Amino acid sequence: MSEQLEQSIDENEPNAMEQFGVRLRDAREEKGLTIESVAAELRLNIDLIRALEHNDTSNLPSKIFVMGYLRSYARLLSVDESALEQLDLSEIHQTVDVKSSFSRPPEKNSKHLSIRLVTYLITVGMLSLLVVWWLSMQSDVTKMASVDDNQQQALATENSLSLPISNTEQPEPVASTEIISEQQSAVVDKSDSEEEAPAAITTDVVAETAIEPEVVEIDEEPIAQSQLKITYLEDSWTEISDADDNRLLYGLYKQGKEVVVNGVAPFTLFFGFAPGVVVSHNEEQFDHSPYHRKGVARFKVGTAEDNHLPVAN
Repeated sequence: MSEQLEQSIDENEPNAMEQFGVRLRDAREEKGLTIESVAAELRLNIDLIRALEHNDTSNLPSKIFVMGYLRSYARLLSVDESALEQLDLSEIHQTVDVKSSFSRPPEKNSKHLSIRLVTYLITVGMLSLLVVWWLSMQSDVTKMASVDDNQQQALATENSLSLPISNTEQPEPVASTEIISEQQSAVVDKSDSEEEAPAAITTDVVAETAIEPEVVEIDEEPIAQSQLKITYLEDSWTEISDADDNRLLYGLYKQGKEVVVNGVAPFTLFFGFAPGVVVSHNEEQFDHSPYHRKGVARFKVGTAEDNHLPVAN
C-alpha cells in the first residue's frame, strides 16, 4: 500500500473525515473492488458505502454506527485503523434510519417460485414412485401367499391320490419234481400146504430224477437315458424322480422357467398346479390333463404301461 495511505490525519484539519473516505476509496480501487462487492462483503447498503467514501453526512446514521462502519471498512481494505481515533465526527447528525443502512435480503421473484414449483413436482413424483413400489410389493406378497396356500392344499391331497400301478406279471413258480418211490413188497402167500417154498420177492425202487428249470441268460444292455423338458406357464410346485429313484427336481418353479432333465424312464412327476405346466418327453409333448385333480396331478412318463389313466371314483 502506498505511503500516502499510512500518513496520519491532522486532527485540526476540518476535512479529515472526507480525506479518510478518500483513502478508503483509493484503497478499494487499488484492490480492484467495486462498491457493490464491498457492500455485499460488509452487508451494508450501497448508498452507505458511497456516503462513507464521500463524507456525505446526510446519508449517514449516528456517529456511533459510523465509527463501526469505518472500522470494518478499514479492516477489509487493510487500512491503518489508528487514524480513526483522530477523526472528528461531531458534524454527523443522525438523519438516516439505522435499519436502512443494512442491505436487505433479495425479494422473491418468479425465478424462485419456479424453483419451488420444480422442487414440489420432484417431491410429488418421488412419493408417487414410492407408493407404486409399495403396491407392487404387496401384490407380490399376496401372490406368494396364494401360491403357498395352493402348495399346502396340494400336499394335503397328495396322500389321497393313488399312483397307477403297472400290471407286472410274476413268473409262475416251477412245479417241483415229485419223487415217486414205489416200493413193491413181496407178498408171501402162505398156503396151507407146506409143499410151497417161500418165494423171495425183490423190491424195485423207482426214483425219478428232479427236473431242473432251464436258465436262459440274457445279455444286459446299457440303460438308455431319456430327456424330460418342463415349461412353466404359471408358478407350480414340482417333484420329479426317475426309475432309479433319483430326485431330479424338487421345489417351487416360477412362471417362464424352462427346465430340461435327463434320467432313466419311467419318470414320476408331481405338480401342485398342473394346468400351468407343459411336459415334453424326448421332444414329444405329453398330455397329462387326464391326471388333473383340482389342479394337482401325479403321473408317470416314459412307458405306456405306466400311463394307464386312473379310474374315476
